[in-house]
Amino acid sequence: MLIQCTKALLDRIGIKGSELASPEDHEQLPDSLVAWHANFVSINRRKAIILMNNETRYPIVIYRPSIKDFSKIKELIREAIMEALRMEGVRKEVIEAYFAKAGEISLCESLGKHYYINMSVINTQAA
Repeated sequence: MLIQCTKALLDRIGIKGSELASPEDHEQLPDSLVAWHANFVSINRRKAIILMNNETRYPIVIYRPSIKDFSKIKELIREAIMEALRMEGVRKEVIEAYFAKAGEISLCESLGKHYYINMSVINTQAA
């Protein structure tokens, strides 16, 4: 699973360029279904992480993450996606298959402003 992070989120979690993965091969189906964009924003003066699926534009908001959450960002993202899918009524077997296909979470820099604009719209609607 590829998480394309904005500079704001990368700065917050303290990951350097040498530790980032390559975003190649996640632009087309079916790999784009396991690729997400992530941004660090303020909603009503509270910090939040917004995740958005690259293919479906499905948004997930992690509201008020604690400082220690940033040290385990990959687990936090995995749990947030699992919980959102559960809340949508997706069967446990389907969620497990999704994460088996997705593989380990890797982080990279966000590539395009197109996704950032979509996340800005989500942030505006959440505020």
